Amino acid sequence: MSRYIVDYRETSDNNKTTLDNNVPVSPQSSPWPEGQLRIVFDGDGVLFSDEAEIVYQRGGLDAFRENEQNKKDIPLPKGPMHMFAMKLQEIQEELGKDNRAILRTFLVTARDHVVTKRLFRTLTEWKLKIDEKHFVGGLDKTPFLCAIDPAIFFDDSIEHIERARPYVPTAYVIYGAKNNAAAAPQILPNVAQPTEEVD
Repeated sequence: MSRYIVDYRETSDNNKTTLDNNVPVSPQSSPWPEGQLRIVFDGDGVLFSDEAEIVYQRGGLDAFRENEQNKKDIPLPKGPMHMFAMKLQEIQEELGKDNRAILRTFLVTARDHVVTKRLFRTLTEWKLKIDEKHFVGGLDKTPFLCAIDPAIFFDDSIEHIERARPYVPTAYVIYGAKNNAAAAPQILPNVAQPTEEVD
């Protein structure tokens, strides 16, 4: 489970976040190693296919959870960013243990802890290691992303992209049922510069 909800609620007045107003604040000092490259992926429709998203759209949350429970031992199909994530892992392996911290990968997904078994089964099947996984349960991803301070954030939801892009670099993955995208996926990086500080 992610630690960032607690971190942001316990922020001091000098580095205050207005989470209640959905406006995150850049931290005064970064907890991350200098020069580290951090890449954040969404789950369904990005790392994974939109199979589970289609179930959610058609039947709602209960149908989604039932489907994921019934298929907990069946890996999810590959999504449009699967190969890129695998290539990043190859780079990490080539860097070796001493230099692995140069590149760090994250999963920030709207899934909650109730529907994680199939996700972990999928990553195990792919032999894909994601360094940190955060299940936000439908909360706004922006405070989590500000805490991570990524080089890029990939998501197939335009709502998540629009909320996050004033603060972090984003890439809109146009793919699957959520975007009515029948053709090959497109990836549109944001053109707005991320905000350095939020007053």
